[in-house]
Amino acid sequence: MASSPLVSVIMPVYNGERYLPQAIESILGQTLRGFEFIILNDGSTDGTASLIERYARVDSRIRVYHQENRGLVAAINRLLALSQGPYVARMDADDISLPHRLEAQLNFLEANSSVALVGGAIGLISDSSVPSQIVRYPATDHDIRRVLFRHNCFAHPAVMMRKDAVRAVGGYRSCFLPAEDYDLWLRLAERSKLANLRDPVLKYRIHPHQISSRNLNQEALCSLAAQAAARMRHKTGCDPLWEIERITPTVLAEMGVSAETIQEATVDAYIRWATILLLVGESKRAVALLDEAAARLRTVVYSRHLLAGLNKAYSRAHLKQGRFFSALVSGVKACSMEPSLVLKLLWRRVRSLSQFLRSRGGEQT
Repeated sequence: MASSPLVSVIMPVYNGERYLPQAIESILGQTLRGFEFIILNDGSTDGTASLIERYARVDSRIRVYHQENRGLVAAINRLLALSQGPYVARMDADDISLPHRLEAQLNFLEANSSVALVGGAIGLISDSSVPSQIVRYPATDHDIRRVLFRHNCFAHPAVMMRKDAVRAVGGYRSCFLPAEDYDLWLRLAERSKLANLRDPVLKYRIHPHQISSRNLNQEALCSLAAQAAARMRHKTGCDPLWEIERITPTVLAEMGVSAETIQEATVDAYIRWATILLLVGESKRAVALLDEAAARLRTVVYSRHLLAGLNKAYSRAHLKQGRFFSALVSGVKACSMEPSLVLKLLWRRVRSLSQFLRSRGGEQT
C-alpha cells in the first residue's frame, strides 16, 4: 500500500469552468511532487464536473468528489475530512499557485513545529490574468498578532495548515461566511503561532463580479463577530457563537457591538475592496463602491480617519481615470482630514528618490 502523502491540496469549486484549467495545472506543476490534490465539485451546473474528471484520468494525484451544492464552508470541511496528509493547503479554482509554493510552505512548517498556519505574499492579477501588484502581509507571529485582531492578514487560498490544529479548534464555521477564514485564524492564534512567507506563493485573481454589496455587508458583520467572539473567549473561556446559524446586527448588538461600529466596518470594507479593484484596473467598479461608501457615511457619525481613507481612494480612482483636478481635490481633502498622509507621501517620495540614486550609482560603477 502506498504511503499517505505529506500534503493534501484541497480545492472546492462551484461553476469554476472559466479559470479552472489554470488553477489545476498550477498545482500539478509544483516542484513538490508527493502530494494529493482533492477537488470537490459543489453542485456545479457548468462544465466543471467533466473538466475535473478529465484531469483526474491523466494524473493519479487528483481525487475528485461530487455533491449537491452545500456552500463553501460545508465543502471545505468535507475536504478536510477527506484529506490524508498532516498538512493541508487551500486552493481556489480561480487562482494560480506559483511553482515553489507547496515545497516552500512544507519546508517552513517542518522546520517550525510551533506554527500551525503559514501563508505568503500574493500577486494580484486581473480578470484576464494581467499582473498588477504584490501584496505582502506581516510575516512573523509577533507582527501578525499586532494586526490580526483588527483585520485579516492572510490570503485564504494561499495558506497551508496543520490538519490536527484545525481539527482541534473545530474547523470552519458556516455562520461566519464570507469571513470564515478570519474566524478560523483567530481561533488558531489562541493555541499556536502563525506565519507568512515573505515571497509570493500565489497569483490571486480579482474580478468585479466576485464583489457585491451584499457580500461586503456580510463580510463586515462576520469580521466584527469573529473579533467579538475572540474577546469573549479571552475573557470567559466560552464562545457564544457555536450554535448561531447566521451573523446579524442583532447578534452583534447582543455581544456589545454598536450600530456605529458596524457601519464604520462596512464602509471600511467598501473602501478596502475599491482600493484592490483599482490595483487591477477596475476603476469603474471601484468608484461605484466608493460612491456607496460615501452614501453610507452621510448617515453616521464617522471618524476623520475613515473620511481620509475614502478621499484617498477617490483620489487614486480619479487619477486612474485621467481626472487630474478631481484627483487633486480629493487628495487635498484626504490630507486635511489626516495630515500624517502628507508625511507618508513625502517619505515615499524620498525613499523612491534614494532607491533611484542608489541604482544610478550602481550603474556608474
